[in-house]
Amino acid sequence: MMSKAITFGEFSRVLKELGFHQRTVEYNGPRIVFYHKATDTMVSMNPMKPTDLVPERHLISARVVLPGRGVTTEEHLDELLNGAAMASKV
Repeated sequence: MMSKAITFGEFSRVLKELGFHQRTVEYNGPRIVFYHKATDTMVSMNPMKPTDLVPERHLISARVVLPGRGVTTEEHLDELLNGAAMASKV
């Protein structure tokens, strides 16, 4: 099931809850990188404000990559993203 719109602040919170660590790196301009050491999984995005909506392509990617890499189950990710969408109130 696809989640509703989620702000970057809420998406970041979900990733951190799953064990990702966030940092900013320079690679063809600044990038926000979330890294999950236990599964060697990386999520990379353009810099965003906490209130910016996360582009749908990043949500779709997360729904494929995170369960596929063993970060979490599809069901658990659904719960987290749907909760984040409700918290975003958009």
